[in-house]
Amino acid sequence: MKRHLILIFTQLFLILSFNVHAQLASVSGFVKNRLTGEAIQDATVFESISEVGTITNNDGFFRLLLIPEEQKLEISSPDYKPHTLAFNLVADTVIIIELAPLNLSNTKSEEGNKYQVEPFASSDTNKTEVKTMK
Repeated sequence: MKRHLILIFTQLFLILSFNVHAQLASVSGFVKNRLTGEAIQDATVFESISEVGTITNNDGFFRLLLIPEEQKLEISSPDYKPHTLAFNLVADTVIIIELAPLNLSNTKSEEGNKYQVEPFASSDTNKTEVKTMK
């Protein structure tokens, strides 16, 4: 009987010690302008479930340490449409996020044509297709 109790307490201790010291996973990546590919500095990257956040550096780079589980990243920057990304974090992850500019009326291509941005679906304004207008 003592042997069974010792075995049960040992197993319980091991299980609890693994749960207390849960490992973190890294979510890192870059935030870029969808049209130009340029880095967006000082963009906010916020994980709304754990309420952990950061801002991008001069190269548009960010890094968060999060518990491996369901995550919901909210990425925003002035003059850009905000973007939300939900995923299940299981290991270190690298992502590239492209934000669409809010005001495209003054944006021109190298040939001088204005850009027209249309969403793929009305419910998803973050996935866009760029067409040039003459």
